[in-house]
Amino acid sequence: MDTKFNSDAVTLKANIKLGAALLLFDYYPSVNSSFRICFGAAYNLNNYKVDITPKGNQSYGYISYTPDQVGTISFDITGANVAPYLGIGFGRAVPKHRVGVGFDMGAFYHGTPTTKLSATGTFEPSANADNQAIVQKAFEGYNFYPFINLKLNIKISK
Repeated sequence: MDTKFNSDAVTLKANIKLGAALLLFDYYPSVNSSFRICFGAAYNLNNYKVDITPKGNQSYGYISYTPDQVGTISFDITGANVAPYLGIGFGRAVPKHRVGVGFDMGAFYHGTPTTKLSATGTFEPSANADNQAIVQKAFEGYNFYPFINLKLNIKISK
């Protein structure tokens, strides 16, 4: 995707992988109610990688640099491998009638995501420890990953 920062055109290349292996359990506080408390964990497969590269030549005074000379800045963001889950839900595991609907909502706690800043070309000095700490600090408040699930249950036999 091409975009502009100020008057400079850049190419953003995002490689986003979303996924998880879930192990969830439901606890029904009342036998006659469809309300439930959901808990469990997920093996997190989410990974976000963004590369930013100038689209054209960059000029600084009388000096002009090609995009390869300027280089690329890359951000790599990952959460914890195992994320505990807590939520609430409505709906029965076995419907009273032929078809039932369920709804869950909650959040996974994956802690502060781990960030990695890297750069090539003339951007390389930007990938220092100070800037890495700034990028890491920007993600400190993102500890939870929201989860919403809609279920359709069908009773096969009477």
